[in-house]
Amino acid sequence: MYFRYKAYEEGGPVREGIIRGTSAQKVREEIRNSGLHVVSIEEMKKAKPVSCFTRKKLAFFASGWAALISAGIPVTEALSVLKDSRKKKEKQMLEKLQNTIEAGHGISDSFAESGAFPAFFCALLKVGELSGTLPEQLISAAAYYKKEDEFLRNLQTALLYPLAVLLFALLVSVLVLGFLLPSFVLLFDALAVPLPQMTRAALAFGLFLQRNGITILIFVAVLFLASFRWTRTERGKEKTDRLLFHSNFVRQMILARFSRALSALLESGTTLSEALKETALMETNKTARQDICRWAAAVEKGGDFARLVHDAGWTGNTFSRMLRIGMESGQLPLFLKQADRWLTEEVEMELLRFRKMAEPVLLLIAGGMVAALVFSVLIPVFQAAGSGLGI
Repeated sequence: MYFRYKAYEEGGPVREGIIRGTSAQKVREEIRNSGLHVVSIEEMKKAKPVSCFTRKKLAFFASGWAALISAGIPVTEALSVLKDSRKKKEKQMLEKLQNTIEAGHGISDSFAESGAFPAFFCALLKVGELSGTLPEQLISAAAYYKKEDEFLRNLQTALLYPLAVLLFALLVSVLVLGFLLPSFVLLFDALAVPLPQMTRAALAFGLFLQRNGITILIFVAVLFLASFRWTRTERGKEKTDRLLFHSNFVRQMILARFSRALSALLESGTTLSEALKETALMETNKTARQDICRWAAAVEKGGDFARLVHDAGWTGNTFSRMLRIGMESGQLPLFLKQADRWLTEEVEMELLRFRKMAEPVLLLIAGGMVAALVFSVLIPVFQAAGSGLGI
């Protein structure tokens, strides 16, 4: 979350600025600890993000901006160059950012206030702005979002085919039960052939779908919409995040993203406690975010980071041992990068195994469902043909 504040130093003028934090109380304490007297703090409402800034496009934008700045072009002039090749919404956003920065506002504050850029991107901009290493931080951001985009594409590819097969099987089943099978009712009645138990059950269900199909469809749509809206509420998101966090697969994905972001922030020169705070702000899973915030507070007081992660039960001993070795050797960012690579490979292997298992299983299920439905129609027809031949 971002907060707009007004504060003053004893005997000095009132300052205005934007600061990130998890709550207004913590932001107030942070401002007081910096020697300022707080006048007001107001949470900034998030602006509607520009949908065209996908991870892939953000990576290209960051790398292009870094190249222009490294070539000696001023920050705002580089934004002007970049906006010329963008679509209308992106061009308007970059023009607004250019004007805001030229008016004297900070680079990271301007990007954060726009609401169109992720928290991690804004955090790296802030580090680069304060340390004078903006091109290097933009290159780190480009690498991060490129890897995120590749990982999510692999995830979508692995899940798309099994879901498509499952939906196809359900669609064929509904069509056979609701439309094909009931059309044989008059034929079966005219032939006066005893129907097998399977055919009677399928026929009853098909007639039920014909009579109540619209009602069932409306009920499912309303239930889906209500569930979706509930997951968007604070309580619903908390419950959903806690449920997802119990999955070892989801925890591995969160841990890989956590390692990737934390290593980038530490390489930029950010202290471990501050890097953990920034990483917590970018984490979307509330359960994981609470753990990271707790680690940040404990590390700030001198806590053992590796022990904190181990006790949280996110993963086995391997990750916490890597953290321990990285901290003792002074190369924690390097070990976090290795952990990210290892965890990403683990997740991709899990996805590959899931796809290899899911594809044949779902094909068998789909084939079995269609075969059962077809035979429920054909068996009475064969019986009727046999009875006719016998006559």
